[in-house]
Amino acid sequence: MLASIGGACLLCWLIAIAHKANHKLASINLHLNIFRFFNWSVLVSVISFLLILFFSTDVNTSSNNINIHYTTPIIFPVIFSVSFLSVIIITAKTLVSAEQNKDASFEEYFNAFILLSFAVIGLWYIHPRAQNL
Repeated sequence: MLASIGGACLLCWLIAIAHKANHKLASINLHLNIFRFFNWSVLVSVISFLLILFFSTDVNTSSNNINIHYTTPIIFPVIFSVSFLSVIIITAKTLVSAEQNKDASFEEYFNAFILLSFAVIGLWYIHPRAQNL
């Protein structure tokens, strides 16, 4: 339950950063083509997470006194991971593009992507940058 709340807070923080950065880009008349997929990625992340909660079943098997725990089906966590990763990538690109007032290349926003991926560490470096927007 706490992990779900933490993930929801992280997702809301990423949404706020991305939309604020996109608003700044729109004010200088720069539009990123990739940002049109952002809202869809957020929606797919939320829906796939809810499907994980709803459809996940626990199967415990034991062999030689070793318990193996399976969660099925595997497609929903894969979809969630890919969509959440795309949310992070689009947020990083939008943030760096807004800071530089140009369309950022992958090399330019890779550091922000890594910091957003490891939010426990990246929060302290990304949040001041987001506040400057």
